[in-house]
Amino acid sequence: MILRAAAFPKSKILLALILLSLLTLDVARSQTDHDGTFDIATFTPPTGWQRVNGNGNLLYQVSSKNFLGIQTYCQIVLFASRSSAGSPQDNFLTQWRAIAAKGLAPPGQPAMDTGQPANGWTGVSGSGVVVVPNTARIDMGLLTVTGFGRFISVLAVSSNRNCATEVKHFVGSLSLQVSGDADPPVNAGQSAGSAAPWSSLSTNAAGTQTQQVAADVDSDNMTHTLQYTPPAGAFQAGADDYSFNGFNGSLRIYQFRSYSGNIQQQFQSTLLKEWIDPVHREQNLGGQPTYQRLDVPGAQLALAATFAENLVGIPKPHMRVLIVAGREAAILDASSNRVQSWQQAMPAINAVISSMHVQASAAPPPLSLAAGKSVAGLYMGTKVKYVATMMNITGHASYNTALHFYLFSADGRVYRAYDQLPVPGGEISRFDFESAARTNPINSGTYTVDGDKLIIHMMGTTPEAITTDVPRDGMVKISSVLYKRQ
Repeated sequence: MILRAAAFPKSKILLALILLSLLTLDVARSQTDHDGTFDIATFTPPTGWQRVNGNGNLLYQVSSKNFLGIQTYCQIVLFASRSSAGSPQDNFLTQWRAIAAKGLAPPGQPAMDTGQPANGWTGVSGSGVVVVPNTARIDMGLLTVTGFGRFISVLAVSSNRNCATEVKHFVGSLSLQVSGDADPPVNAGQSAGSAAPWSSLSTNAAGTQTQQVAADVDSDNMTHTLQYTPPAGAFQAGADDYSFNGFNGSLRIYQFRSYSGNIQQQFQSTLLKEWIDPVHREQNLGGQPTYQRLDVPGAQLALAATFAENLVGIPKPHMRVLIVAGREAAILDASSNRVQSWQQAMPAINAVISSMHVQASAAPPPLSLAAGKSVAGLYMGTKVKYVATMMNITGHASYNTALHFYLFSADGRVYRAYDQLPVPGGEISRFDFESAARTNPINSGTYTVDGDKLIIHMMGTTPEAITTDVPRDGMVKISSVLYKRQ
């Protein structure tokens, strides 16, 4: 969940930290693992984290330096239960104010999320961000659970580290002791897919062992689209291509395309840099990437890599997320030219990642002979063309209106070009689509027809999917340009 924007400025919204739907409220049970018990709670401790008992509370923590040399840490604090004299919301605010007094939470009352009561217990959660100028950003989330005259709280704190998965597992395993005659345990839901990263750079590579991603049985008959909320305050330079305003940084979505082999192994070996537009493609890594699994609804795998590109000794931060569904994969790629800009960009990048979900739909049918014949032809329109020329030393660039062509074959191939597109003897069958695809893949592709829709897939390092109406009366509209059959 993302808490309501009214709680904090949009640039400081904390992404989902604690999922009320994962809270299990259980009856008393025997527990032989001492490390998984405290006060009235039993739970599964986060793997590899240090356990510290003190001040009547229980703390789990992990810390290290990330690839930029910045200290990162995560903490989960389980507070001892206390007597309740107020409502669940009152108990939450009591705990929040105590934490805020220590500088770990913003002052004032946060937006609160109240869960559905279960077995006499009610959970309330909220979150916030504390920014220490020129030092650190601290993300925190608080969950308070009230019932049977008591309440107990869980606080999660992070600085420059992604611990959403560990926090989610901890809260999901949490059970509270009540009377032995209470109702059976209730699990409020299985919405793990709604979890999202809630801080900036991850150094936790746990759980990223390379394995073949298993495709769904019907995945060959499905096509996928990565849905997301565009970054706030960013300039859209093109389809799924964004540049941030006020500082140097970019974010680009490379929509789903088919793959072969072990895609996770390829990603952890090459970062799939060949899929990235050359403008944003890294040239020289400054160290080994770190990996973190994410939860993206509808995806079989979501794996984030954070790494730095070494530009004459200056680290250029990158984050690249692989999203896999069926036999298709998509990529989110973000980067900045300096660490300071990266820290400014991270809230917007995290917001995009938390909004991502995969939409699956039936793959379009193969192109029929009749549909291919109805589309086949050379179509001409006019479109703005970017022209760069060398003038003096500095050069010159301009945008000019030019002729633009699409050539469709009857068997499902397509090619496009500016200015002119020669077709030998006017016969489309004599045009060498295969040679054009080798020499100019970005302007080559395939198409099919699904009902009254023309579906075009262009090739190149950044595959482009175009869906429009089929040609009518010799006219077809593609990306707002009207083309006429010649």
